[in-house]
Order: sequence, then structure tokens, then C-alpha cells
Amino acid sequence: MDRRFVRYLLVTKHILKKAKFASDMLQKPTNDLSNAIDLIASLNEEVDACHSRTKCQQFWDEAEDVADCLNLPDDVLLHCYPSSSSFLDEDSLVAFAKLFNVNTDCLRCEIATFHHLLKQKDKEDHPKGLLQMLSYLVTLKEAFSELHCIVLIACTLPVSSAECERSFSSMKLIKNELRSVMKQERLDSLMMLGIHRERGEKLDLDNVVDRFKARFPNCRISL
Repeated sequence: MDRRFVRYLLVTKHILKKAKFASDMLQKPTNDLSNAIDLIASLNEEVDACHSRTKCQQFWDEAEDVADCLNLPDDVLLHCYPSSSSFLDEDSLVAFAKLFNVNTDCLRCEIATFHHLLKQKDKEDHPKGLLQMLSYLVTLKEAFSELHCIVLIACTLPVSSAECERSFSSMKLIKNELRSVMKQERLDSLMMLGIHRERGEKLDLDNVVDRFKARFPNCRISL
């Protein structure tokens, strides 16, 4: 979570709060068509007002206050993105690193060294995106271990909670009453197949059977 996320969250909260009020009012049995039209028109005006400079500044100030209380850094993805003007901004990356117990002293040295390393290379050889930045650092992991850790965290930050919710939904289907005594290792494997179904569909089942047969030659089941 960073400051940009807090800004989006506060704007969404404000709009949804207005929309919920309108939704509750529309569901009242005493409402008629005229009142419903006026209510929707009022909601449209309030949403349009959010585009004003005054309202945007209000959202910004409120988000900054919340972020300061939580000691949140700026958007770390921008500082890890090679095309950003704030690429590898030392203070911002160090503030982000403190959230994950990364050695900040080593990180500062690695950032300075990495800047000099990029200056010695042609621009065509520079990483263009976040994933390319990570792939570039993998080959230099021993020299830039802390920087590699920061970029890896930036790549794995979830965009939303949908992946977690999908995991719990899959677990309800996989670990049913007939599988209540299933061990953790088997559950983890079935969860991986259930969540990443597109990868499971690409598996060569004949190859899986052959490997199982080779591993358990005394199996009584005819494969």
C-alpha cells in the first residue's frame, strides 16, 4: 500500500458513500418516479463536483494526512520503473525498504553503484520495464541483493484482493467433506492446479502417468 492507493481509496469511498445513500433512498417504498429522477440528478451533480480543483485538493490533503499517519512511502513502482523521472530515487526507496526490514545502508550503496553501472551502458541496453529490471538484476543478484529484493517486492505487490478471494473460493471446492483428512502438501498441489487452471490444462497427462509409474513401480493400479 502506498500514497497513490490511499488517494484512490478516499475518492472511491466518497463516491460510493454518495451512491449508497442514493441507492437506499431509491429502495424506499414511498418513493415515486419524480423523486427518483431528482435523486439521480443530484447524485450526478455531486459526482461531477468531484472533478473541481477545490474538491481534488481536498481529497489530496486528506490522503496525505492519512498517509503521513501511516508513514506510507510514495508510489514505489514509479521509482523502480526505468522510464520514470524518479527512477531509483534513493529517499523514496529507502522509506519503502524500511517496511520490509531491508538493509537500508546496503541499499543506498547499491543504488549509487547501479546508477554508475547504467551510465556505462548504452541506452538500448537499459531495462525498459519493471519485469525487465527484475530480470536484469537477477544476473547481478550477488552484487545488488537488496535492490533486487526491493524490485522483486514491487513486482509481486497485488493489484487487488481478487487473487486471495479466488484462492479461498477454490479451497472451498477442493477441501470438501470427502477430503477433510487431506495433508497440507496434497492440498497445496491441488490448490495450485485449481487456481492456475490454465497452466494445469497444458500439462501432458501421459507424461505425468509415466513419471508416477516410474516413481512407484510396485503400484497395484494398472496405469
